Amino acid sequence: MPRSLLVPLLAMALLSSCRDEQAGPRQRPRPAPSATGGAAPEGTVQGTWAGGAIRYLGTRVERGTGAVRLTHRFQATQQLPAGWQIFVHLVDPRTGQMLANADHALATPMERWPVGEVVQDVHVVEVPAGAGDLRVLLGFWHDDQRLPIDTAAAQDGTQLTLVDSLDGSKPALRTTARLLWDDAALYVAFDCEDPDVWGTFRNRDDPLYTQDVVEIFIDADADGKTYNEIEVSPHNVVFDAYFPARRQGMDLSWDSGLTSAVKVQGTIDDSSDKDQGWTVEMRIPFDHLASVPHLPPRPGDRWRFNLYRLDLPDRKNAQGQALSPLFIGDFHALDRFAWLIFDGP
Repeated sequence: MPRSLLVPLLAMALLSSCRDEQAGPRQRPRPAPSATGGAAPEGTVQGTWAGGAIRYLGTRVERGTGAVRLTHRFQATQQLPAGWQIFVHLVDPRTGQMLANADHALATPMERWPVGEVVQDVHVVEVPAGAGDLRVLLGFWHDDQRLPIDTAAAQDGTQLTLVDSLDGSKPALRTTARLLWDDAALYVAFDCEDPDVWGTFRNRDDPLYTQDVVEIFIDADADGKTYNEIEVSPHNVVFDAYFPARRQGMDLSWDSGLTSAVKVQGTIDDSSDKDQGWTVEMRIPFDHLASVPHLPPRPGDRWRFNLYRLDLPDRKNAQGQALSPLFIGDFHALDRFAWLIFDGP
């Protein structure tokens, strides 16, 4: 009997700007960042944690010489538990390098937040001289746990919705996914809305990542180094590869042992009509994956992973989607992957 998985995202983000990297969709032009780093208007709910218990109302970013002053605004909708602290990371959006770690105890402990009132957390973070644009990643942690963000949480096979990989916005075409596991394998299903289902590749390990495709990246030991990439096209062609480090030593001889099935709702490769979309189901054996800590996984094991979809609506320009948005044009940004937590029976 397949069991459930928990999928909390690591952090929420505010983005000022970024550049293209080696894979994924090319960055779209974006307006110049405002004084608050492109954040939504003050008071707008930009996300929630813990089933809506915490509402995130934005961060004001004030840049000074050698430092940045951050004012985070939250609102509790119910009495909150004790022991949680806030993590705040300043990251270079071009390289993914962390420029400053500003994890700290909240000025007002979470359990003392008045229900319904806006609470501010203000702190000043020093940044290296010459640092350019910054991305602010934030969330809450307690021991080895992170508070899950509601928009990405899933349990017991609950449906996940992919977002724009570059900015986390709602994409034009819907893509949902589900995950389950048993002692032998991970099961992944994608459902892709698509008015034009197509693909020209027919051979295993063809460069599917340049056309319509769904993908899963798995870093089983969460070391940010060894990982696997598995893709399936609308023609049920498979691409699978092992990487000993980020973008290094791609090994196409690796066999994922994948079993997959595809169903197209429409006429594949015919642009003269309008399709509804396509679905993919995958069975990925655990014993084929790299650096799996436990076989079978144990309840509570934590992997890093991400789910992707690449779509070319005009068969030319790529649009990327992800479970955990990357904010750069690189699907191999391992530090921006989501957490996959194996739940019990």
